[in-house]
Amino acid sequence: MQAYASPDGADLLRACRTSINNGFTGIEGMMCEYYLTPCACTVGNDPALPRFCPPARVSTGDLAALVIDGFKKSPDLLDRDAQTAAAVILARKYPCTD
Repeated sequence: MQAYASPDGADLLRACRTSINNGFTGIEGMMCEYYLTPCACTVGNDPALPRFCPPARVSTGDLAALVIDGFKKSPDLLDRDAQTAAAVILARKYPCTD
């Protein structure tokens, strides 16, 4: 039996809160930025997840603030995996239209 560990929404919330205060440096900064940055790649891309497409001018800090607020409005996402939680929250504001 193999076990895989991945961060959940609560981990993402902690990382993004810390990152806003420290300029997205360190492991927390990398984690927050990784899950908030949309990727057109196909590796690990789950077609069941909502896609989000923020404008290029939106900063990582703005996306992090949106995700932090999204967790306040939907605390049930804290128990979901970080990728799903970020996608659900960000797709509400920035759905892809293609």
